[in-house]
Amino acid sequence: MRATINTSTIMTQLPESSEPKPKPFRHRWAELLGLATRSSLVLPRFLEAVGASTQRDEVHTLLLRSAQALTGAPRVEIRPVGGPNRVLQSRSLFGQASESPLQFPIRYRSDLLGTLLVSPFQGRRIPSSVRTDLESLCAIAAIGDRLLGRERHLRLSIPADPGLVLHPNIFLLPHLRQLVLLARRRREPLGVLAIGLPDQLDESGSASQSIPDTASDRILHAVMGTLRESDLVVQHDERTLIAVLPNASTDNTTVIAETVARSILEVTDWDEFTRVAIGAACSPDDAREADVLLDVVMDALRRAREEGLGQIVIADRDAFIPRVVEEVRTSVAS
Repeated sequence: MRATINTSTIMTQLPESSEPKPKPFRHRWAELLGLATRSSLVLPRFLEAVGASTQRDEVHTLLLRSAQALTGAPRVEIRPVGGPNRVLQSRSLFGQASESPLQFPIRYRSDLLGTLLVSPFQGRRIPSSVRTDLESLCAIAAIGDRLLGRERHLRLSIPADPGLVLHPNIFLLPHLRQLVLLARRRREPLGVLAIGLPDQLDESGSASQSIPDTASDRILHAVMGTLRESDLVVQHDERTLIAVLPNASTDNTTVIAETVARSILEVTDWDEFTRVAIGAACSPDDAREADVLLDVVMDALRRAREEGLGQIVIADRDAFIPRVVEEVRTSVAS
């Protein structure tokens, strides 16, 4: 397999301002002697600014400026994986930038997001303490980059009024495709539940804000109150809810399905609960494509409905595994 090198570059020139320009290392004897630490100002400011950022580009720019402020280097560069290079270069009267920049990996867990390159003045060296601070900047930037990269998807997943409103079905497949691609890139699992209701929901896809009348309205309240805010819940048809569970393995999806079943059992009577069914599937164990994953979980729901008695059917590569929560076993035994 041959790696491709992205050669596109975004150049940024420092604007003229009244702020003092970074000093070279020979003008910072007090700091080198341990009398003052530039990182005591740079690192906290960088952390605060990243926390207030709303876009990944802001984090990249902050990393460049903070690395230059920390080192006084005339040239710093970020080479993201799969994105354009970003360079911050300033004119200096003290000499030329080194042609052999120091490289600092930007990692999130085991994933390499990019590399920070710092080119100090020719003949100058960066102290080990400053290198450690640069590594800290890269670690903070990696976390900010991942959080902001995920935030758009999380915002799409959060209902406008949690507990009351469902997303329209037209939203399901495009969003599921995005999440599957994102899960592949991050090597994370993705769980999906198909929840069969005992009767039809209102056409608007929302439950009344007053005390729910129908069993399906009560179940809707129970489901939305049990799942995480980042989980997407969609009314697939008049008697089916689809819940998409980011970063949920097969085992986690099974536990979540059983938790949902328990919450449903608390708000329904026995006749209503026996007409509830749940199908569960997980990517990549059961399917690697969003369309196929949706078909698999709907087939699991169909088999759960055939089983009856509030069954949960877990999709498996070789066979469908029926389950029933412990409370239901107890009720049947009694």
